[in-house]
Amino acid sequence: MKDPRVQSVQRPPALTVLALLAPFLATPLFVALVGWMRGCPVGNLNGHWCAVGTLIIAVGLGLIAGVLLAIAALKRGERYRWLGWFALVINALPLTLILGWAVSGLVRSLLDAPAVDQPSAQRERPLTRSPAPGETLPSGTLLYSATSAGEIRRLVPDGQRLAPLAVGLGGPHDLHLDGGEGPLYITQWGGPVVRVLDLATAALRTVYTGSGSGGQGIGVDAAADSLFWGEYYGGLYRGSPDGEAPARRLVSPQDLGVCSGGVGVGVEVGPAARQVYFFSRDNCDARGRALWRVGYDGEGLTRLRPLESSDCLTLARQDGGWLYFSDVREGRFQLWRTRLDGSEAQWLFDLPEPERPCAGIAVDTETNRLYFLQSSGEPHNVSDLWRSDLAGRGLELLDRNIPGGQGLLLVP
Repeated sequence: MKDPRVQSVQRPPALTVLALLAPFLATPLFVALVGWMRGCPVGNLNGHWCAVGTLIIAVGLGLIAGVLLAIAALKRGERYRWLGWFALVINALPLTLILGWAVSGLVRSLLDAPAVDQPSAQRERPLTRSPAPGETLPSGTLLYSATSAGEIRRLVPDGQRLAPLAVGLGGPHDLHLDGGEGPLYITQWGGPVVRVLDLATAALRTVYTGSGSGGQGIGVDAAADSLFWGEYYGGLYRGSPDGEAPARRLVSPQDLGVCSGGVGVGVEVGPAARQVYFFSRDNCDARGRALWRVGYDGEGLTRLRPLESSDCLTLARQDGGWLYFSDVREGRFQLWRTRLDGSEAQWLFDLPEPERPCAGIAVDTETNRLYFLQSSGEPHNVSDLWRSDLAGRGLELLDRNIPGGQGLLLVP
C-alpha cells in the first residue's frame, strides 16, 4: 500500500517552455517546408498572396505544435502547472482564429461563383456571357479586366460604359488585341495560363499553361508568329499565338537578379526592332526593380532604367516610340515616359491619389489622351479608371470601384 507521506516529485517544466517557444521556433522551419511544397520562394514574405498564405499555414502549424506540447506538459505533471495552462491558452486562441478564418474563406470561395483562382484549363468554367460572334470593337474602345469579378469590361471612346465584353472568365489579368476583330489574348491572375478569346466565333480556349505563380503581361507580334507573356515567379516566355510552338523561357528571375518577385510584369512588343519591353518587381532587393528590354531570341537583355515600384507599362509607337510607365518618387505614384533605349526620361504628372498605385495604362497620342487605372491595393483591391491629357490636365473619372481592375487596353 502506497505511503501517503511520500509525495510525487514534479518534473521540471521542459515541455512547458517548449510549448511557449514553439510558434517562434517551429514557424521558420514550417515556412521553409511549406514554401518548398507550394513552390513559393523562401526568405521573403512580402508582396504576394502565395507567400502570405505560406506564412499563415506555417504559423498555424507552429501553434498546433505549441498546443500539443502544452497538453503533453500538463499530462506529464510538470512543475508550475499554471504556466502549462497559460501556454495552452496563448497557443489555442490564435489557432482558433486562424482556423475560423480558413473555414470562412473556404465557405466564401464555395459560394462565390466568379472566384478568381481558376487557373487551369481543367477547372475553366464556360463563359456565362461571351461576345456575340463576329462582334467588332470600334477603334478607341477601352477594354480592362475586372479581375475579381471575372469580367472584361469596355467603354466606348466618349466614356460611355457598355455591357461587359465577357463574363465568367475566372480572373483575367492583362490583355492584348491587335485590332477590333480580335483575337483577344488574356493572362490569368490566379495561375500561369494564357487564353485566347476569338471574337469572330466567341470561342475561348487555353493556349499555354505554365509553371509560375500567376500570369502577368502579354504581347503578340502576329507577323513574327510570336506570343510573349510573363509569369510572376517564372519569368518571361515566348510561344506562338496558336499555342502550337512549345513555350520557351527567354528571361528567368535569376537573369535579372530578382530574388523574390515578378518578371514580365507589363509586356510590350516592338516589332520593328524585334524587342520585348517589360519590368521586374523585386520584394527583397532594389536591384531587381527595373525596366528591361530583350530580343525575340532572348539575347541582348538590357536594363533600361531602375524603378522604385512600377505596376503598369504601355508602348506608343508614334513620334519615334515612347514607353509610358508608373514609378514611385518620394512616396508618390507618378507617370513617366522614356524612349525605347531608356533615354529622355520625362516625368508627366503625379497620379490624382498619389498614395495609390497604377494598375493599367493606355495612351492615344493622336487625341493627346492618357487613360490609367488606380488601384486601392489590398485588402479591398478595387480600381478607378481615369482619363486626362498627356500632362495630367483635364482629369475625368470614367469608372470607379472596379473589382480588381487592371490590364487596360485601347483598341487600335
